[in-house]
Amino acid sequence: MIKKICKNCSSEFECYPSDNKKFCSYKCRNESYIGKKASDETKNKMKIKRNGKKPALGKHWKLSDKTKQKISLAQSGNKGYWYGKKRPHTEETKRKIGLANAISNKGKKQSLETIAKRIKRGEKHYNWKGGKSFEPYSVDWTQTLKRSIRERDKYVCQLCGLPQGDRVHNVHHIDYDKENCDPKNLVTLCQSCHSKTNFNRIYWIRYFNNLLN
Repeated sequence: MIKKICKNCSSEFECYPSDNKKFCSYKCRNESYIGKKASDETKNKMKIKRNGKKPALGKHWKLSDKTKQKISLAQSGNKGYWYGKKRPHTEETKRKIGLANAISNKGKKQSLETIAKRIKRGEKHYNWKGGKSFEPYSVDWTQTLKRSIRERDKYVCQLCGLPQGDRVHNVHHIDYDKENCDPKNLVTLCQSCHSKTNFNRIYWIRYFNNLLN
């Protein structure tokens, strides 16, 4: 081992006699190149060393269709890096992706077949409850009853506080039982809030029972 002086930081370092090292580390080597331009002589040496070979992959080197196909096949399916993983997108990235998709699909009309494939109905829908929405209401479920519930609640949505306007507010069954038309089981909701109650039913049952009691 011999001792040398680093040309960047002037510190002493050891290396083998056969090593043509001028710097103590890669950091010092990279720092020494900052702000410097290669001379014509250095450029010619680099050109001779490449000897007609293409430079490393960069923005000016376009891949052939055959090469692109090979890369695509090598990374498809379970061979891909992201297979089975969740992409750690930030909220900003998600917003950009959503905006890009909205712009790319703007003005495009989807066929009925495409819409039917995207929308899942009946038993295939994740919120399927065995067809409860098709069950008939009891004979007590009348317009008079619903009007009395709205009047009791002062024609105001009991979830968001929206007053009734041109569109009549809905009357919701708290326990989701269409046969139970007890006024204590009914509450006035606007259309938007009534749609929310189709999900997480246990939560909404507890919420409205605490609200009315």
